[in-house]
Amino acid sequence: MMEIFFRITDRPSDLSYSKLSELEEEVQDIEGYFLVKIDSWEYGFSHDRPLAPGETGLFSIVIWFQQFLDAICILNAGRTFAAISDIETSSIWLSFEQKDDLITVSEIETKSPKLALDEKPAKFKLLSQASSPVPFAEFKKEVWEKTTQLIRELVAINPLFEEHFCVRNL
Repeated sequence: MMEIFFRITDRPSDLSYSKLSELEEEVQDIEGYFLVKIDSWEYGFSHDRPLAPGETGLFSIVIWFQQFLDAICILNAGRTFAAISDIETSSIWLSFEQKDDLITVSEIETKSPKLALDEKPAKFKLLSQASSPVPFAEFKKEVWEKTTQLIRELVAINPLFEEHFCVRNL
């Protein structure tokens, strides 16, 4: 079973601009925590305890969701391999290899100037791998549902997020 966990750590007061132009100028992405879990395999970090004063997230969560949506687009286009760059590092990637209707998710190390790959790199090092493959339909459903949840949470904080470029790009 695949699950995505995320948590917005930006304070609502930091996102409370009254004009879209101000919000887009001041808020380029949403900081928080992001975790992918497939059975006992995990990638990323999240927690559900109360945030400590001044605690900020480790990840740009909107970009993570954009990356996962890119992987879906690549696989939907008939490719059997997609990889997305870990936006926090330059050489770590999450790869998605499709065989029949199952996706094997792995953490790999490789070098590329791109943010997403649609072919398996000639040279890479397997760092870790989920213990079981995920049905592609389940993978897509989880990404879509959590992307929708993120948008709902952002709009609840500030309705202007409905028109913000980071949400429109999702």
